[in-house]
Amino acid sequence: MCLPVFRNQNRTGLIFGIGGAPEALAALISRKAQRDTSASRVRVVWVLEAKKRFGLSVLNYIVTSNHIHLLVKDTSPNVIADSMQLIAGRTGQQYNQRKRRHGAFWEDRYHATAIEADEHLYRCLVYIDLNMVRAGMVTHPAEWPHSGYREIQNRPKRYGIIDLRQLSALCGFSEVADFQRAHRDWVDEALKRYPDDANLHFDLGIVLERTNDLVGTQREFERAAKLGADSAEIQGWVARFFWKRKQDPRRALNFYLNAYFLDPEFYETEYVTSRIPRVARETVAMLKAESRKNSSNGGNGSAELDSLSPLLEETRLGAEKEHWSANSMDKVLEIMGSDDEGNRWDAMQLAALHLNEISDDRLTRLLEEPDLRKRGLAGYLAVQRWHEKALPVMKTWLQDPAELVRYDAISALGIYGDAAGRKLVEEYLASGKEPNARMREFIEQALAKTNDGKQR
Repeated sequence: MCLPVFRNQNRTGLIFGIGGAPEALAALISRKAQRDTSASRVRVVWVLEAKKRFGLSVLNYIVTSNHIHLLVKDTSPNVIADSMQLIAGRTGQQYNQRKRRHGAFWEDRYHATAIEADEHLYRCLVYIDLNMVRAGMVTHPAEWPHSGYREIQNRPKRYGIIDLRQLSALCGFSEVADFQRAHRDWVDEALKRYPDDANLHFDLGIVLERTNDLVGTQREFERAAKLGADSAEIQGWVARFFWKRKQDPRRALNFYLNAYFLDPEFYETEYVTSRIPRVARETVAMLKAESRKNSSNGGNGSAELDSLSPLLEETRLGAEKEHWSANSMDKVLEIMGSDDEGNRWDAMQLAALHLNEISDDRLTRLLEEPDLRKRGLAGYLAVQRWHEKALPVMKTWLQDPAELVRYDAISALGIYGDAAGRKLVEEYLASGKEPNARMREFIEQALAKTNDGKQR
């Protein structure tokens, strides 16, 4: 979306006020809004009356059969409260008289949030203009009679509601005509991309979140995340919404991981590489609690926890690689015992980049690990660190009854063992002591590749 450049970046007294009537399915957007033109006209009249009585500075509005959106500027104390009291009170009173009913007409009090004269003002303008387009009532904002769009683009000679000069100035335009053209372009561009523009849905979500409509925010953010699958910014900020506002670390983690894979350096008040481990811990704690609950009810525990672990390990390795610290080696060596083969190998390679941080005593203990997977990968580290001094250990491993241990010994010697290591592998093959035919074939292929490399 092409955002306008605003020259006035200071905080203003702008208020985005919303009221929801009982027929509305949501506080901001009614998907089942009906064209009750008499009711809409009544509300427009009382908005105009509030402007006359209290000096309410209206910047944009939309009035429908069951809700009203106002974008106003706070010009003096109590002007907004007094104006909303007048509008809500008189429209509710007239509605009850017409329907011969009693009781509250509005669902709750109006909601207001302060905004700044920057791109958030632009978002609010376009959000209000597209309100009835999103509701499916019209195809263009100009088609809805009780809207600020029509008044902005065709300034009435009498009974105008919108303070067009104030709005133009807040948007950084000295001439009203220039603002009108820019406003028309913003809306037309948004319409071209709606409903398949990720940025538009993301902007709408931001507007809704600032009015504390979390249901509407989630709907728009989920749509934005689906359409903006290749945007780290959208994925990351949607993640923050689920983590901070919805307190749902499981869903937040999915979006944070998306952001990380798109941009490992993504930042939203904190680098994503630092944020993911914290959200992951909360997610794992939640899944473990669910697993215990399911197990106590006769279930099999949480399969989601098992499927999540490899992804968390992969992200953790990426985070440690980018921001290596004094505690990183412990975390990486732990992943060397992972159930995921790819993560085990990546962990070993990352540890190899920092071999100087592994003491001889610690490496010796790793070579005696009861977990054969972890022990085998420690062999690669030993050959790289100790070189020929590691050959006696590898020679012992070639006699081990466990095929995995023998495989890792042969592979480590072939990759990192230099001439002495390859010679040891050749002697082992020639001895005929390898009982597994597939292993013998693997050794022959590895030695052949080594010889081809020498010839080239």
